[in-house]
Amino acid sequence: MSRLFVSTDQNLIDFAWLHRTLEAEYWGWEYTKEKVQENAAAALCFGIYERFEASEDIIQLGFARVITDKVSFSFICDVVVDADYRRAGIGTKLMECIVAHPDVKKTITILGTKQAWLFYEKFGFGPCAQAMMQKSPLK
Repeated sequence: MSRLFVSTDQNLIDFAWLHRTLEAEYWGWEYTKEKVQENAAAALCFGIYERFEASEDIIQLGFARVITDKVSFSFICDVVVDADYRRAGIGTKLMECIVAHPDVKKTITILGTKQAWLFYEKFGFGPCAQAMMQKSPLK
């Protein structure tokens, strides 16, 4: 028997899994192993795990990180679910925990995605202004 749980404990993050999973996404190609760890260290991270009760072993099934000032603003990014576990409610459980977290729920929260708009609408997200700008550290 197994059970799912979400944790913000960064000691549980399987960084090898996370790097492989992020690298496979259309937006994660530039994530080096070092960058993945640095990003996690600077954010509120959520991992979703499966614990096997007979052995107490855990495996990571999903991840997201939130950049937040805990007062006014939060940005959700790097939301991923292991390809073998998609469409099983893992992402839903992960997002429910994120939007309910005390450091996130009272803030204006944004995320960027080119896909899965209907998925995020379930959590109250909708379109925002298209006049967003970005600055690359290389420019």
